[in-house]
Amino acid sequence: MNTKKNSYNHVISVDKYEKTFFLSQDIVERIIHYVTDSNGRRLKLNIEELVEVNYLKYLLKVLNSNEQYILEFKNLCNCYLSKEDLENIIKEQMGLLLIDGSQCFENICIQRRGKGVCYFKIICSKEFYTVCHRYSGNIDISVFN
Repeated sequence: MNTKKNSYNHVISVDKYEKTFFLSQDIVERIIHYVTDSNGRRLKLNIEELVEVNYLKYLLKVLNSNEQYILEFKNLCNCYLSKEDLENIIKEQMGLLLIDGSQCFENICIQRRGKGVCYFKIICSKEFYTVCHRYSGNIDISVFN
């Protein structure tokens, strides 16, 4: 008799993307955590809850100190990426997340409040929301290692 436990994992991956991808495994784990703890498919996340402030600062320094990244993301010479540019890049990259080959989010919008406060207003796909609520312990994010 085979008593082997079902080891099926739902896989989070990234849709094809030609630019440098820097959403980390930690960020994806936080996204899963927020969706798992939510009461519905609509979420409003402060970027600083999702991405650590020190990581945001680090990314801006790295991106702005390497012309290749400025050209990759802005297509302009001698122009620096701003915090708002970085928020838009993160939004774009979140939109590329897939669960078992299907989009994780139906919609992601940026809402800015006051000076420097950024929120992501997210609508999760039914598939992603269901997987997070029922099988959050079986989500494979190893693609982000």
